[in-house]
Amino acid sequence: MESRRGQGSLEYLFMIAAALVIVLIVIRVLSGVSSNTPNQQVILYADPENFPTFNTSDNYFVYQTTVTKIGDDLYNVTFKAIAKRDLSHVKIRATLMCNKKPVYVGDQYLTVTDEVENLPKGWYISRYWSPIRRDEFPCEVVLYVWVG
Repeated sequence: MESRRGQGSLEYLFMIAAALVIVLIVIRVLSGVSSNTPNQQVILYADPENFPTFNTSDNYFVYQTTVTKIGDDLYNVTFKAIAKRDLSHVKIRATLMCNKKPVYVGDQYLTVTDEVENLPKGWYISRYWSPIRRDEFPCEVVLYVWVG
């Protein structure tokens, strides 16, 4: 009668180590893919009559838009993202989208991106678009936010 020898405990340790290496590689690859995906998408409204100011918030920021009159039927749209706590590796891409394309704002300025390595609590990222004609409203400021 033949007897077969079973696997030793050392061989089991090698198999477990190989499985852990594979799991770590998968996690590393997936975390690299997800870093291109924003943590949040936020839509802020801007209209001189209905939404001259608009506020909302999430876990990271308090978001504000303000519409300010700067001339006859001309307005300034400003967004501000105020940090609710100390943050690192912050990226915000903001796009202004209006009822009509703003005549006085060039295409290259409709989407702006800010990146900040460290943003202390209470500090903010802010951008504005100007001038926006009255007939180009209502507008939305669409924010894509990456943190960490």
